[in-house]
Amino acid sequence: MQDDLAKLALRLELPVLANTSVDDLMSVRMDHGDAFQSFRLALQRQLRELRTMSDQSGVEKKLENLQHELEEVQVAEVQREVRRIQREVFRAVMIGAASLAAVVPSQGWSLSGLVGAAASAYKAGTGFQERVKEHPAFFLWKLKSSSQE
Repeated sequence: MQDDLAKLALRLELPVLANTSVDDLMSVRMDHGDAFQSFRLALQRQLRELRTMSDQSGVEKKLENLQHELEEVQVAEVQREVRRIQREVFRAVMIGAASLAAVVPSQGWSLSGLVGAAASAYKAGTGFQERVKEHPAFFLWKLKSSSQE
């Protein structure tokens, strides 16, 4: 089964992989090993059904659909989630800044607001790691964003 899955994976054309240097690929894989593993398992799950198909044109169509799903749909989902979390963190930082500015005139009464904003920003940042990195397409998104830098 592993050989069949590997052969099918090689037939899958993912432009983000073609546009990424080997150094960037290895760096992202090492820095985000869990994301790579999640991507690999999701890919194997999708390819597993193709190994039993005898119609090669059907296999090619399904590979094209899988490529589109991974590179366009799922990477866009990850990007939306990243933007949403960035807005959450920004909002928490702004509340914290406003609370900090209010600490001096209110003789410390807004200190609890500052602590709450800091906790909210930390929670949003931690939530990023938990939610986004678990997505199978995070690995591709990270490769895409690192190749654009």
